[in-house]
Order: sequence, then structure tokens, then C-alpha cells
Amino acid sequence: MREIKQENKSFDLLLIRHGLTAWNAEKRYIGKTDLPLTEAGIAQLRTKWPQPPCCQYLYSSPTLRCLQTAEVIFPGRAVNVVPGFRELAFGYFEGKTAAEMMGDPLYEAWLESGGQGQIPGGESMSAFVERCTGSFRRMIIELEQNRKRDEGCGSDGYLAALIVHGGTIMALMSALGYPPRSFFDTMLKCGGSLACRWDGKQLREIEPK
Repeated sequence: MREIKQENKSFDLLLIRHGLTAWNAEKRYIGKTDLPLTEAGIAQLRTKWPQPPCCQYLYSSPTLRCLQTAEVIFPGRAVNVVPGFRELAFGYFEGKTAAEMMGDPLYEAWLESGGQGQIPGGESMSAFVERCTGSFRRMIIELEQNRKRDEGCGSDGYLAALIVHGGTIMALMSALGYPPRSFFDTMLKCGGSLACRWDGKQLREIEPK
């Protein structure tokens, strides 16, 4: 078997946002609430991923919607669960739509902060980004320590796939992405994905494999 080709500490990662839930379909803020995928969400994933992409390791948020997504795309595969990859804690906003909160001074203040302010009963953006990037760096250390020979994927696959949340991906790319981007520049649809190369310091977007 061929070993996945790596140069220095660089390797390729696939960032996948979980599939559709009922609250996603209704455009409700969903963070800690542990909803399953909808049937439509599962069907969309199966259409997008008729065959699993070649990934040697799988990492996921512990939420049901991410674990179900991992099972749909990578059936039967072992998944490393990373609690720090959970979505932003939306606190007071959880389960509500933007339309329902228009005119609410707490929501308006958060919007005026560009989404950077402390969410009542939830997280600030800075705390969320720190949580996600800290978990990512610990995952990178684990990957570098445990990298092993390719298990049949060939040399053109990804070293790891991360099945996480839209906010988690935006946090990682805004903090570690190159070229630099703002938080909301990497907003993926449910089931969307982003291929990246980690060069030891930054995540650079690459063409999907």
C-alpha cells in the first residue's frame, strides 16, 4: 500500500457541514439543541456524496446532526468525537428566527456588533473561535503523532475529514485561513464542504478531490 504523500507538515483536510435539520429548514438559530437530520437532509447528503470521499481519519462534533451526517457519508467508519467542535452557543437566540427577534434590543445590539458581542446566555464570538481553534490544534497534534500508512484510499485522498457545524468552519477559516477572511466569508449550506491544505500554520482552500 502506498503512503499518503505529505510534504513537511502539510496535509489535506475536508471540512463538511452537517446535513439539514428542521430548524435549519425554518432558519432558526441552532446551537446546543440536539436535533436529528430530516429525511430531506439525509437524501441531500446521499445525492451529494454517492460514494464516501477518501479520508483516512474522521473527526466530528458530538451533536446528533453531525454524527448522523458522518454515518450517511462514511457508513460504518469510526469517528473521533471532539466536544470543542460544537456550534456556537446561541443562548437567548436559540430556537428563534431573525424575523421573530427583529426589534428585540438584545438581538439588535448583537447585530450591531457584527455578531462579535456576547450573546445573552450564550458565547461571545471570541470565546467560540478560541474554543474551535484550540480543539483544531489539539487534533493536528494527534494527527501528526498518529499518522499511519494509507488504508486503501490511495495517495490522492484527505488525511482527515471534519464533520462539524457551519459556525465551526467559519471560526476555523476566519482564524486560520489564508488569505485572511472575515468570519462570515465562509458560510456553507447544510451538507456543503470545503477542501483545505494545512501547511503547519494556515488553512489554504484547495480544489476538491
